Amino acid sequence: MFNAVDIILFFSYVATGVMFVLLIDLKYAIKKSLIAFSIFVIVSYGLFILLHFYQIIPESIPVSILAVPAAIFSFFLAKYRDSRFLFTLFTADTLGFIAYLYARTLSIPFADNSIIIIVGAFVFYGILFLLISKYRSTFIYMQNHIKSGWLIMAEFSIAAYILISVMANYPTRIIDRVVDLPILILVTLFIDFTFVIIYKLVSKDIQIYNEKKEFAMLELDNKYQKSQLELQDVYYRYAYEDVMTTLKNRRAFEELKLKKLTQSTLCLTIDINNLKKINDQKGHQAGDLALTTLAHAIKQTFHKHEKLYRIGGDEFVLIIDDEQTNDAAYYNEKIKSNLKNLCDSSSCDVTVAIGWSSSIEDGLESIAEMVELADQRMYEQKRNINSVKKVYT
Repeated sequence: MFNAVDIILFFSYVATGVMFVLLIDLKYAIKKSLIAFSIFVIVSYGLFILLHFYQIIPESIPVSILAVPAAIFSFFLAKYRDSRFLFTLFTADTLGFIAYLYARTLSIPFADNSIIIIVGAFVFYGILFLLISKYRSTFIYMQNHIKSGWLIMAEFSIAAYILISVMANYPTRIIDRVVDLPILILVTLFIDFTFVIIYKLVSKDIQIYNEKKEFAMLELDNKYQKSQLELQDVYYRYAYEDVMTTLKNRRAFEELKLKKLTQSTLCLTIDINNLKKINDQKGHQAGDLALTTLAHAIKQTFHKHEKLYRIGGDEFVLIIDDEQTNDAAYYNEKIKSNLKNLCDSSSCDVTVAIGWSSSIEDGLESIAEMVELADQRMYEQKRNINSVKKVYT
């Protein structure tokens, strides 16, 4: 009842359907989709045989008519039921039809031998499946990320399928018009080449899209890193910086105290004389001015501000690395000189007492010990100042 050509047409029908299932972005898992499609093929082909056997449909109707219900069934398997579906469906149909035509063409020199047709079909469809396995993931990616241009591509694939079908079957089958076969082969090669161009153009669009996406992500990451650095800077300033003087605060100083001394270090402790009296007599605004003026004088004295601290009230601690003991007197005079100049220009009256200690000369091993000794010397200086005042009063 069926000849070799009908068998090859059925094989073409099955192979084309499988190609479509592999190429389209499926609504369901690919394994389930292939099982469902296989069941559909078996049922539809079995029904087709029965209808032929009982002569319900004429034998002139070829097995290729099953492509119509197969297309409808495939519609429900597809995730995207728009131009992407049409393009994929007719691309699979066109490429499948071309593979079938090549197999038939290959058999012409051998008197249309059935074995040659079958071998040719396996070879050409095998090539198609190898190409699909290589480019399937890229094509699925295209369907998910390229939103425009599918209608034009679908129109081309439909036109290509219609053109090949007409040329192969009108006015008679191409197998009976061998003289026209070279033209049909050239047309199929042109269509194949066009599909390659379409793939390359869309791939280029995807590459550009990914590059733009990567650049946008990189720019976003840079902005995020910048904002994180800014947040860290803000956090550091609020956590470790004294708001009024912009020197480091007590928290920063307490962390410094935990570190061991590894080099020659000089410590200065500074206290404003009679700050409470300034606040009581002139107000807290004058007291704040005294604190900021002293902080300014300290910063003028030292180029590096990493270890200048206001640890509370009118208490300041300065930790200077790689300095000798005889530099303490220099810094003492320099701070007081800068403070006097600033007071003269801002009409404020601020004096200070300054104590010092040296890790080398005093044999000290920690910041805490250095501050303690410097405070003792500073308060001794304050007592001496008060004693002088009492003498003159």
